[in-house]
Parts: sequence; structure tokens; C-alpha cells
Amino acid sequence: MVTANADATARRAVAANVYPKVRRAYFRYVPFKKHFMDGDIVMSHFVALLSGVIVSGEEMVIRSVRRYSAQIDDQQLKKRVAGLVGQEIVHSNEHVRLNELVADKGYPITKVLNLYPDHFSKPLGKLQERLPGHPYLAVSVAIEHTTALLAENVLRYVANVDDEQRGLPGDPEVWKMLYWHAFEEIEHKSVAIDLYRATGGPEWLRQAIAYLFYVGVAPYIAATISISILLDPTAWKPQKVAREFYSFFTGPIFKAFAGNLKLAAKRDFHPDSHDTSELLEEWRPALFGNEGIIADRIK
Repeated sequence: MVTANADATARRAVAANVYPKVRRAYFRYVPFKKHFMDGDIVMSHFVALLSGVIVSGEEMVIRSVRRYSAQIDDQQLKKRVAGLVGQEIVHSNEHVRLNELVADKGYPITKVLNLYPDHFSKPLGKLQERLPGHPYLAVSVAIEHTTALLAENVLRYVANVDDEQRGLPGDPEVWKMLYWHAFEEIEHKSVAIDLYRATGGPEWLRQAIAYLFYVGVAPYIAATISISILLDPTAWKPQKVAREFYSFFTGPIFKAFAGNLKLAAKRDFHPDSHDTSELLEEWRPALFGNEGIIADRIK
């Protein structure tokens, strides 16, 4: 136990000295078919919804961390926060571009979020400015942990770093964007929680919100996918959808997801206690090296 704790502490120390790198990505999306994840209705709606909500979610994260960045004296943490903000801005820009194509295909929820962004982001931003900051930062911590877990599962269990095609059915450019986004979510996974603790965020609040995410994320995903499918007449294929729902929630994307998500509700939780450094080192040349699959998508 002592050795395990020492290893976890060492990993945190290393992570605290690593700054998230801002990569100016620009992907070459082309029109794709309606259910662009190789005809998988559930997976297609999930990716469409995820892309749709990411923009407002990342804007909230950016506002949350910027609010407290000026209050800290730790220059390393300041640089890590700046890296997180830079990465999230580029992520948001790319998802706005993808959302335009997705909305054109008739995904109703993504279409509403994409066509009327000011109806959502501006009021939420003004409300966030008027309310205490730590609750929003605690939500940002939970969001960052959740997305990092999903990102890890994509790179560790869904994709194959050694396979030229990466073994993934569906639109290849969308997957390239998801690889890049997943990599960077893992890269900055501990920044928000380090900022939260450095600014005196109450641990009970962070734990409570983490537990709400643990009990609520899967039902929320299932409910929003179901609503999106019900609003899509081309997806009214009950047997096919039922099979795909089962495969979706029992497949690699959610492998060990609930258990790892629950860990965040513990008082001594820290994302870097779960080591993903080797995964990043494995994928970095595959993505960004001279022969990397998205090297020519980085400006």
C-alpha cells in the first residue's frame, strides 16, 4: 500500500510539470451518410449528441477555470490552466464545424444546439458569472474526469494503435477528430481538480457532484439517445436499435466506466492516480509523428 501511494504521488508530481500542448487542428470533413458510424444508429446518435453538447460544456469549463486562474500564484499550474483553455477552445471550434454537418443530416437535438447557440451559451454564461464559482468548477472537475475516462476507453479499447485503419467502422475523418480530442482530454485530465484544490474548493462539494455524475451519466446518455432516436424517423427500427443499445453499453466504450467514475467520489481521489502516461506515449507518435494519422491536420 505504501509503495502504491508513493507511485501515485510520483505520477501526480510528474503530471504537475507537464503542460497541455495546444495543437491548432483543422479537419477535412466531407458530407457523410445519415448514420455515419457505419450504419450503427445508436453510435451515430451518441456521437452527434456528444458533439452537440460539447461546445456549451467546454465553454462552461473555460469560464470556470479562467475565473480562478488569476487567484493562484503557482506558475506551473497557471501554465497548465492556459494549456487547458487553449485546447478546449480548439476543441469547441472543431465541434462547431462538425455540428454543422451533423445538423444538416437531421439530428434534432444537435440541430437545435447548433442553430441557436446564443439561446444557450450566453444565458448560461451570464448566470455563471453571477453565482459562486466553486460549484461550477466542481462540475468542471466531474466533466473532465468523465470525458477523460471515455477518451481513455476510445484509445485503449476501441481503437488499435497498430492498425492502419485503426479497426474502426464509420466516417474516417470523424474518427481522426475523436482520436485527437480523446488524446488531449487525457492530457489535461488533472488540471481542473488541481485548480479546484489550489483555490480552496470544498471537498464535500466536489465529492457530491462526482457522485451525482456516477449515478446520473449513464441514464442521461441513454435518455438523450432514446429521445434523439425517437425524433429520427429513419431510426425507427426497434430490434436493430435494441441490439445496438446492448452492444453500446456493454462494449469497450463503457468498459470499467462506472467503477472508475465512482472513484471520483472518494475524498482522496486524483485523476493522475490512474496512470495513462504510457497510453499517451503510445499514441503520440501514431497521431502527431511524421507519419502520424493526423499530422497533416495540425496547423
